[in-house]
Amino acid sequence: MLKRSQIFQNLRFGVRQRVVLALLVGLLISLTINSWLSIQEQASYTNKEINRKGIQISKIISYSLANYVVGYDYHGIQLFIDEVTKGDVQYIKVVNTSGNTMAETKISESNLETLRIFHVNIMIDDNQVGYLTVGLNTDAIISTIEAQKESLLLREAGVVIFILLIEFLALSILIIRPLSRISAALSQKTDFPGVLPNEINLDSQDEFGDIARKYNALRAQLNKAHRALQGKVDVADKKLRLANEKLIANSQKLEETNRELINQAVTDPLTGLFNRRKFQTLLKTSVESMDRNNENLSLLIADIDYFKRINDKHGHEVGDKVLQEFAVRLSEGIRKSDVICRIGGEEFAIFCYQAGSQDAYNIAEKLRQHIEQTEVQIDNITLNITLSIGIATPGIGAALHCPDCLYRQADIALYSSKSNGRNRVTHFHEVDLDDVEDLDMEQEINEQNRA
Repeated sequence: MLKRSQIFQNLRFGVRQRVVLALLVGLLISLTINSWLSIQEQASYTNKEINRKGIQISKIISYSLANYVVGYDYHGIQLFIDEVTKGDVQYIKVVNTSGNTMAETKISESNLETLRIFHVNIMIDDNQVGYLTVGLNTDAIISTIEAQKESLLLREAGVVIFILLIEFLALSILIIRPLSRISAALSQKTDFPGVLPNEINLDSQDEFGDIARKYNALRAQLNKAHRALQGKVDVADKKLRLANEKLIANSQKLEETNRELINQAVTDPLTGLFNRRKFQTLLKTSVESMDRNNENLSLLIADIDYFKRINDKHGHEVGDKVLQEFAVRLSEGIRKSDVICRIGGEEFAIFCYQAGSQDAYNIAEKLRQHIEQTEVQIDNITLNITLSIGIATPGIGAALHCPDCLYRQADIALYSSKSNGRNRVTHFHEVDLDDVEDLDMEQEINEQNRA
């Protein structure tokens, strides 16, 4: 049995082993530092991506909510945030410029504290109409980072083992000219097409010669296989690009079709304004918002005077162009916050938000004068058109806080303007309420007089 001293004498720790140990220590230190730097860089990049994604999502949501906020469509806002609050987006809060919360995702305080919060302003036509708060859940992103960290460490460990094996093999051979050639060949880089360019120029009849010949044969096989594979990859890549381009084109076409269908559902095709369907929705949501928030609202019903005569004298094509020109001038004469709808024929409705009876009267009178003072040129025909306007404001006169009542009162006020000479503005509270019943009975008989 060998003594312990004899065992240690037989264990030789030569130069080769010392170089391997030095390489191992150096590689472990360098790879550890590199791994730490890579993880720090990944964490910084992830944080920037979270911020970029949060700001981008917040801006998209604020742009989508702008019209709802302007129209005080609380129900629409709530439905919208309920729809988008999923996945990473787990919290949304919408506040108008008065500080009133219009809609908010229900979430506990403990869950809210775990979210990344972003704040943006809700803008329309460069005017701020509210504030938006969005909370993003970053758990999925953080989990991805942790998985990437573990994967990175495993890859670095694999690299260490692989390099150590290569270095051990190189150090197991004497440093002679054939070894230098082999080392140079093994270290060569592929050219642009990915082919190994050089053979090992060594014809010796020993182990080094065998290595060189086997390498050269393997190189030839790999280059041949690479060329064949590259041809298949090029064909597959071309087909994939064509399919992807077609898919993108179809997706864009579908998105455009969906947007067009949505727009057509609420847009009058002749004037480009909102149609009667959109008017019915706005009438209901606007009155509900006014009652809930104790805000001012006035409804204007405008009608072109003697429009039937224009159609009878010049034809419906001229009449349609008059309606288009009339819609343009109405849009020029209102505030940015007001909304116009064509509700039928030559009749238009205007929602004046944050406008009491006097403000609405001033807006209507400005519109009336603008229309009256401007000639309409249709082809070779010059027309002077006027309009009559009826106004209703909830809480003024006998007005009631209901959508149908508000519309009916504005319509009665419009009829009063028509009956008293046209080209005038009448508020519902100016109408003699004793005549309202007679107006109801006679309205159908006198409908043609409004044309």
